Amino acid sequence: MEYEIDVKERNTKESVRSLRREGKIPGVIYGHNEGTRHILVDEVALKKLITNLHSESTMINVHYGKEIMECVLKDVQRDILTDRIIHIDFYHLHRGEKITVAIPIVLEGDAKGIKEGGVLDFVTREIEVECLPKDIINEIKVDVSNVDIGDTIHISDINIDRKKYRIFAESSEPVLSIIMPRAPVVEEVVEEEEAAEPELVGEEEKKEEEKSEKGA
Repeated sequence: MEYEIDVKERNTKESVRSLRREGKIPGVIYGHNEGTRHILVDEVALKKLITNLHSESTMINVHYGKEIMECVLKDVQRDILTDRIIHIDFYHLHRGEKITVAIPIVLEGDAKGIKEGGVLDFVTREIEVECLPKDIINEIKVDVSNVDIGDTIHISDINIDRKKYRIFAESSEPVLSIIMPRAPVVEEVVEEEEAAEPELVGEEEKKEEEKSEKGA
């Protein structure tokens, strides 16, 4: 599936607030050894694009005038209070030039250890890799079917072409483990001693005092 969006050149003298009120989001397109292009994107179209993207490493065809630019989404700025998109950054890819992207890890299969009562500890959910634009992938699949309780999958176990992809992580770094669930903490219920005993002691003392007063 191809992803694309239309953008227009932005006049940097225009008020950003006014543009946002009109449903237009300011942004930039930049790349290696090229100038920054200031753009405008339709807010509705942009929200639809971001919702459908698999990850930030997904290739996007950005239509800029008569030019179609292969880009990836580099940054999405949102309003802290409303979560509305307020700025967008696209990075222009050049054929033959490598780029660093974060690719999510997707687990496949039903882990043996989970069936036996273990708990999944998914530590590394994405990894940064360097590759050519044509080799960018949306996800890295990891089969966990045979992972048992006590087993760990490391970066070195990931099935990926190391000639195409340079991974920026130690080979010994854990991706996931199946661990034993913690035993529930059983709190001992200590029964409260009956409060009647001190009351009875008080009653005995009261009777002794009454006897003393009558004898007097």
